[in-house]
Amino acid sequence: MKKFLVTTAMLILGSINTQVSASEPTGTSLSKALTQCADISNSLKRLVCYDQLASKVNNFSDQPLTAPTPVAASNHTQSAKQANSVKKPVASAEDDFGREHKTAIENAQKKMTSIVDKVTETLRGKLIITLANGQVWQQADSTTLRIKAGQQVVLERGILNSFFISRPTASKRMKVKRIK
Repeated sequence: MKKFLVTTAMLILGSINTQVSASEPTGTSLSKALTQCADISNSLKRLVCYDQLASKVNNFSDQPLTAPTPVAASNHTQSAKQANSVKKPVASAEDDFGREHKTAIENAQKKMTSIVDKVTETLRGKLIITLANGQVWQQADSTTLRIKAGQQVVLERGILNSFFISRPTASKRMKVKRIK
């Protein structure tokens, strides 16, 4: 049984190799080679063709492509044509829209250590923690964490602009938001 599987696998790989090498262009341009690979209907054979092109990309004669050439084949979908279209450069202000906060967060400090100056409680039972540096933080979840004045606490940045407070000796942390 093993001999049969090995023999079958060798025959399949051999046929793929011969078909790919026959379809692989030598001395042609990269765009023509990509077009020939795109015309292969079997997905495994097409992938092998692309892999071989990627390993031999320095052998092609054309310059780096400035714009993708449209593939002249009827079996490609409209989304493939849209993917090959050239996009116009966008102004830098529009390019950074919605990402301004990401650059500020990447450069921001990840952790901060401070001493608790005062702990009060809201009418709803949430803690309000005033730190020695003047920052005021309010509890944002229902986690219970015992914090007293004079204790050292660690504030750390979470994901999506969230912050957590914890004691260095405890493994528990509480979600907080800065109010002042």
